[in-house]
Amino acid sequence: MSEHQHSIIIRHARLRDAAAIAHVRVAAWRIGYRGLIPDSYLDRPDFEDLEALHLHAALRDITDKVRISVAEVAGQIDGYCAYGACGDASSQPSQGGIYDLFVHREAWHCGVGRKLVTYATEHFSAQGFAAASLYVYEANTRGRAFYQHAGWEADGQREIEERGEFALPVLRYRKVFS
Repeated sequence: MSEHQHSIIIRHARLRDAAAIAHVRVAAWRIGYRGLIPDSYLDRPDFEDLEALHLHAALRDITDKVRISVAEVAGQIDGYCAYGACGDASSQPSQGGIYDLFVHREAWHCGVGRKLVTYATEHFSAQGFAAASLYVYEANTRGRAFYQHAGWEADGQREIEERGEFALPVLRYRKVFS
């Protein structure tokens, strides 16, 4: 384990973290999804501001079924993970889900993502969930390798994620807890 990994603090996100989380998210998208998502989408001048507004609203309106945690290194947010319960809203949720996981490019390969995923999966286990799922862009080989290395497996479910300017296939990955 590197010295960097020892200094990673995982904590619940606060309302005032919205801009820092948006910065991480947009920086990761611009590097990690270049060539996958249209440049016109990634290079929008208002991208980070819009993400900050969205994240501020999400943090303000968060429920007890959803969590957003950040990875802080030396007082700076280097990554975040949004996760929580999945399933039918009318019944008790039976599984967890990772909705979002992004790490700033400068913190890739430093254990930040791994520590965030571990934190989320420990939460799922504590909640008694039998399994958890997440979706990753099919063409995102780096992300898919990361999840596979962490013990997640593609289960064959493939969907199309549509955003205003693009539509891309996503694959569902699952992890079963014993």
